[in-house]
Amino acid sequence: MPNRAILLIELANLDCALSIIKESRGISPKLKTDYKKLIQLLTLGHYVIEKKVYIGKKQNSSKHQIFFDFFGKIGFQIVTKEQKLIKLPDGEIKCKANFDVEITFDACWHMSKGTCDEIILISGDSDFSYLIQKAKKLNMPIKVISSEKTVSTELRKSANNLVLLDEIDISQYLYEKK
Repeated sequence: MPNRAILLIELANLDCALSIIKESRGISPKLKTDYKKLIQLLTLGHYVIEKKVYIGKKQNSSKHQIFFDFFGKIGFQIVTKEQKLIKLPDGEIKCKANFDVEITFDACWHMSKGTCDEIILISGDSDFSYLIQKAKKLNMPIKVISSEKTVSTELRKSANNLVLLDEIDISQYLYEKK
């Protein structure tokens, strides 16, 4: 029987990784990701008992609802929060929604209940290295999925298993929006 796993996706991190890979391979940024097929590949060999995607919402954006509906239809629980506008030192304004606490809590909840055998984390954020270190002490493996350019050094060192999206032919998981 495959390992029971939970899948936690920090969507902004995944999208950033895929954009960088597309750019490095000369793939048009206009091509959209077939998340359903890509997620099937990334979770192959696991019995996924829960799927959560963490998505920052732009204020007054109706486009997000279509996205939320899509993830809901393919079995995801959707965790959202309003994006904050952050002014960078160079004057640039960046939209950001930080889900570190939510993702960590969801992982810890499953560890405390014993409901899963593995956590699949799609993010490259170094803030999760502490979670991984503590999970190791509980014999809970965490598979990290990210890319060469977006995975932090800390996650690279601490992950039980690191899957780099760069090693996947992502062109199979892209399509042109009609």
